[in-house]
Amino acid sequence: MNFTDNIENNDYKVTLSGKFTFSDNASFRTILEKFSNSAAGNIYFFIGGVDFVDSAALGMFLLARDEAAKYKKNLVIKDATGQVKKMFELAHFDKLFSLI
Repeated sequence: MNFTDNIENNDYKVTLSGKFTFSDNASFRTILEKFSNSAAGNIYFFIGGVDFVDSAALGMFLLARDEAAKYKKNLVIKDATGQVKKMFELAHFDKLFSLI
């Protein structure tokens, strides 16, 4: 997985691309740490460039949700397509996350 991130106003924006798997755990934890330590009230994951997620990646999104809730921040996942969207549907992430 590759990612770029920036903080703009009250938003922490993260754009992910490539395959998102267990091996990306350290990178994802870096993202969560930056978000938790920032003044941003919202985190947006733009995942249109992600072409594959495994169950560990789904678990990492759940960790992100818990981290956001802990600090009373909002988490939004945008642009899921293909296999990623199908995995989110199977995991009922639409009930757990704001997906747009």
